[in-house]
Amino acid sequence: MNKDQTHIFNMISSMLIDNEDMINFYLQSDNWNSCGGYVLSNLIAKYSLAADRYYITNGGYLFLKTNNLIDDLGNVLRGCKNRKQSKLSWEHAIPSSVIRNYFLDNIESISKDDIKNVLEITDYVVAVCKQDNTILTKNGYRESMPKNWKLFEDSWSDRYSQSKIEILDFTIPMHGVVCR
Repeated sequence: MNKDQTHIFNMISSMLIDNEDMINFYLQSDNWNSCGGYVLSNLIAKYSLAADRYYITNGGYLFLKTNNLIDDLGNVLRGCKNRKQSKLSWEHAIPSSVIRNYFLDNIESISKDDIKNVLEITDYVVAVCKQDNTILTKNGYRESMPKNWKLFEDSWSDRYSQSKIEILDFTIPMHGVVCR
């Protein structure tokens, strides 16, 4: 967990731990998803996007190389995905909605250590090209994991392997402002 991730972790924890107003809002309000759920999902997404390194698919790597988006030191600017009209995405290996739902399903008993553990074991971002993203969506994995997938038992990469999308065996260093 780097410095930025620590700050985001603290924001997430303050939403969920010892916050009776937030818990009651979640348990009793029809507006939760459009308000609190939206904020929580974005914080979870930002946590992973703030990582120092991302995994990458073969298609994502070829796109970065072909478009000269890897600098001389091998780093990639987080904001580069906006330069080429969404032909590249920073994909959360485990969708933030899956993590959010886990937190909310356990909102009355979750601890700060639980939140930290879940964020750390789900801290995987994968640089994917548009074609990879289309395959994930076609296979029903845009915002979900494979059927019967379990957070503490199964692999973070299951939706990629089941979609036959190769994740390379190295990560790329990232720099720049976290963008979503």
